[in-house]
Amino acid sequence: MSSRQPAAWTRKVELVRLGVPGRQEVEGWPRESGVSAADVEALIRAFEAQVGNPSVPEPERDKARAVANAGRDLGIDVAGGVITDWLRSIGIG
Repeated sequence: MSSRQPAAWTRKVELVRLGVPGRQEVEGWPRESGVSAADVEALIRAFEAQVGNPSVPEPERDKARAVANAGRDLGIDVAGGVITDWLRSIGIG
């Protein structure tokens, strides 16, 4: 067996960046209706995971705890609305 790779394997890889319609189709996000409650819950859980991660420095865990608590205090629907408005203001949603 030859150690040379076929020419097709040595070609340059071209990357494609999806626009909003493509991301909506492929990833299901961002949704035209905005950020869902499940999205906000997942974001809060991600911050909570940082809080419970001993490899994250304590000051960063404190910040993650504050964000997770603020998200829960604000309410899932309100937080989702705020995130949706922000995403739209920067041209993502």
